[in-house]
Order: sequence, then C-alpha cells, then structure tokens
Amino acid sequence: MKASTCIKTGLAALCLLLSTTIVLSQPTGSTSSGLSVAKKGIWPNKTCSVCWENPTPGNATERQLVRQAIADTWEKFSAFRFTGWDACRRGQKGIRILIDPDAHPHVDALGTYIDGEEDGMVLNFDWEGCNRDRKECITWIAVHEFGHALGIAHEQNRGDAPQACNEENSQGTDGDWHLTPYDEFSVMNYCNPSWNNGGVLSPGDVAGIQKLYGANDFEDLGGQLTGEPVACSMYTGRLDVFSVGTDGAAYHKYYADGTWHDYQSLGGDFKLAPMLFGSALPLSTVSWGKNHLDVYGRGTDGAIYQKWWNEAKSQWEGWHNLGGQFKGAPVAVCWSPGRVDLFGIGMDDGLYHNYWDVNLNNQKWGGWEPLGGKFKLGYVSVVSQGPGKLDIVGIGMDDGMYHKAWNNGWTDWKPLGGKFSQAPSMVSAGDGFLDVFGIGTDKALYHKRFVNGNWSNGWEKLGGQSVNRPSAVSLGMEHCTVLVRGLDGGLYENRWNHESRRFDGFKRVGGVLTDAPFAVGEGVNIHVLMRAPKNELLHAGWRDPHPNPTLAKFRESMDVGSVKIQKRF
Repeated sequence: MKASTCIKTGLAALCLLLSTTIVLSQPTGSTSSGLSVAKKGIWPNKTCSVCWENPTPGNATERQLVRQAIADTWEKFSAFRFTGWDACRRGQKGIRILIDPDAHPHVDALGTYIDGEEDGMVLNFDWEGCNRDRKECITWIAVHEFGHALGIAHEQNRGDAPQACNEENSQGTDGDWHLTPYDEFSVMNYCNPSWNNGGVLSPGDVAGIQKLYGANDFEDLGGQLTGEPVACSMYTGRLDVFSVGTDGAAYHKYYADGTWHDYQSLGGDFKLAPMLFGSALPLSTVSWGKNHLDVYGRGTDGAIYQKWWNEAKSQWEGWHNLGGQFKGAPVAVCWSPGRVDLFGIGMDDGLYHNYWDVNLNNQKWGGWEPLGGKFKLGYVSVVSQGPGKLDIVGIGMDDGMYHKAWNNGWTDWKPLGGKFSQAPSMVSAGDGFLDVFGIGTDKALYHKRFVNGNWSNGWEKLGGQSVNRPSAVSLGMEHCTVLVRGLDGGLYENRWNHESRRFDGFKRVGGVLTDAPFAVGEGVNIHVLMRAPKNELLHAGWRDPHPNPTLAKFRESMDVGSVKIQKRF
C-alpha cells in the first residue's frame, strides 16, 4: 500500500504520493463506477458562468490550460457547459475563481452553494511543492475542483468506500446522493492509485456525470466562428457548412463519403457583417442542383459577394461582387434546378431582389430590384413552395410580420399581425403549405400556418422562451420541426404531430449555444448546426421519428444512407 500525505483545507486535499511507483492509468477491464453528489447543489439548467477574480496577462496561459482541461473532461462527456471565463464583475453569479500562489486549491462548498460567492474556488498556478510536472498539477487539480463545482463530493467519503481509505482521507462535505457504486478510479477519489487519475475521467466519472446532467449529444466540429453557421444539402449523404472565422474569411466544411472533411478557407472579408444591425447570419448558401453549390456574404463594404463551386474544374470560383448596399445578410433560395433568387435589406430598410437563371440573361444576374417594405433586424425569411413560387416574411418597423409572394408576379405586402422581437423563420412542406414562426415581445414562440390559399386566424402561442430567432425545417408533407435557443442557452425542439394536429411541446435537446441554431433537412434527416460558447461549431442530427404514412412513403423513395446521426429521439 502506497504511503501518502494529505494536506486538508476545506474541500481541498492535495495528496502527494511519496511512492516512486505511480500508476498513470486505471486497470483495464474495470467495471466499477460511481459518483456521490450533494443533491441540493445540482445546477438546474446544466450551465453556469465562470469568472476570474484576479486575471492578469501573466497568468493567461495557465487560465487557458484550466479552461481546456474542463472542456476535455466534464464538458466533453456531459451536457453541462461552463460559460464566460472572463474577469469577474461586481455581484456576478456563477463560479468565481481566485488565483492564489500560497493556497491549496479548494472550493468552499459543493455545486450551487458557491454560486456567486467571491473566491468560491481557489486555484494555485505556482505549486512549488507539487512533485509532478507543473502543467499536470494545474490541470489535473482543476479537473478535481470543477468536479466539486458540479456538486460532486469526495469519493473516499462514501460509506461504501474501503474503511482504511475512508478513515485516513475522509474530508469535506459528504454527498447525500450516490449515483452509482463506489469508484476507486474516480478523479474525485484521494485513494485512486493514480494521482487524480491523471486528470482523466474514469468510466465511473463519465457514467455518473451523464446520469446527473445528461450526455453530450453534440458532435464538436471545431473551428472558431464569429456568427451563426449556415448549411445546405446537395443530395442525400452530403452536408455543406459555411461560417465566418475570426479573421473575417468564410470557411467551408463538408461531410461526404462517410466522413467530415477539414475546414477550407474561402477567403473574403465578412468580419463586420455579424456585428452590424444585430445580424448574426453573415452568410447564406444554396444548392441549385447536384454538385452545384453557391455561398453568399455581405462584405465589409456593404455589397453582396458570391462564390460558387465549379464542378468541371473541381474548385471554388469568386468572390464575385454583385453590388448593392445592404444592412444584413443575404438570403438565397432555389425554386428549381438552375435558378437562384437572392434577397437583402438595403440601407433604406427596404427589401431588394436579384436572380440568376441558367436559361435567362445569358446566365448573367438580372440586377437588383426594389420590392419595397420597411424592415427591422436586417434579415427576412424566404422559401419556395414549388417551381415559379416564392414567399417572403419579415418584421416591419411596427414589429408586425409582413408577407409578400411571387407567382407570375409580385403581390403587395400583406400584414400578418403579431408583435415580434427577432427575425422570423418559415418553411414549406409542399405546394400550398407554409409554416411561419416568430419570437414575440414576451420571448415566447408563435406560429402561423398557410394552407391552400388561407392563413390561419391569429398567432398560435407555442410557448418557450428565447431571445434569438427560431429555425424551422420540413422534410415533406405533414412534417415540421422548429428549434430555438432557450434562455439557458440550451437547444430546444418542438415538432408537429400529424395525428394530434398540433405541436408536441418543447423538449430540451441539450448543450449551450451562443446564437440561434441553424436547422437543415438532408434526405430523411434533420441536422442542426450551432455556435458554442468557445466559438466552436457543434452538430447534431437525427432521423425524424414520426410514424407518418405520408412521410414514410416519402422516405421509401429516398436513399437512406446519410450523414452520421448523433441523436435519435
């Protein structure tokens, strides 16, 4: 049995193993698992902010090491998210970390009991007395202390821990809820044969934290985004995603042949676009046929730029300046192969339209035409019910929703009523069908339906709470799913139930997002792309579960081979 010495301060105890034999990994084949938590210390919304009491440029590297260690452990394997990581403000809630070179790392209490407490967590970045690599001391101990911040007690305190371990090392607050059996190899166990388990969560730690806060159902695609991603699918099994990086350039990542391909910079300068006029959508993308793909962006000069994939040359072409002066992001839509319609809100708040048709104008753009109206938020939603048809909705200066359509000519703008605080989202399940969604001034989601020439009376309140635009997707007749970012930052989904003829109600999918989600259909699947708190790109996808005979028939005609599915409801 290894000799050890434990320095006990509150919940902290740095156990320095004096033995020269140190086990760096747990035995293979171990099936033990366990975590013990303070039930009233559980964070209710699966998220909390983190701030530093005394950050300096001199400790920036160490602070980033801590942040990365937490991302690689507790956040990687659970739906919990730590946000912020900036300097603490007076009265700020969440986990407040003091960096103290003379203190032993500790937290003053478990979980929510340190919410907003000054110096609620203390970390040491110097550790002259640590008998390991300094980086290991900083990161491995941080993983342990953040386990406490999640509400997890010391594993050796449990009544089912070995008696010798419990008597020698028991300290701090005991947990009152044992999620799973005792775990010798937990990062929360002082009696672990590997000190802090090498900063790696044991299988028991993973099982316990997922039981407590849920699993991480999102696929981390990396990158550094400055606004919402956009995506489209050229065909079943293919997904193309575009975003703007911190350098202002557009970036492209795609899934094909069973794998995600690396990011590719497409150049351009769009870094100011997501910051102007509240628009978080700097780009728009559309496919106008198999292996035909366009991406559009509002440049820093206010003009719209186009880049397109040249299949014959297997390379990207552009950026081509389409001119104009616009406040927000462009919106591109295709009503049939070889046709693209492009929209943008001008500096006069009016809507403008441009088009490209492979069979018209010698394949040149038709030029910008004014469509009138006055719109807030720099963004409208546009869909096509079928060939030769377009529908547009936007938020007017009076916060009401307005609609305009093309069918062998433009209609006048028609008020749809309501009061909205965010840009709308609209989808079409087929010719003659529209579903429109908007976030009201009360932050709730509202819905209005168009069926065979008639709008539903009033706006249906679907509830929920959000301060970002919704994102809706339809896979075919009688199908509609809408997603929002909740006030807790999580992704929420609400589906149309064709049997009950109503929406099922919101269900939390998980995660923590920075902006609104972007939903897109691909074959029989739904994909959601999101920007996360560290500005990375997240992806979730699932196959629609409704036993809808109409949709089932639609599915039978599709190739079911598809993009990797991360979650299925």
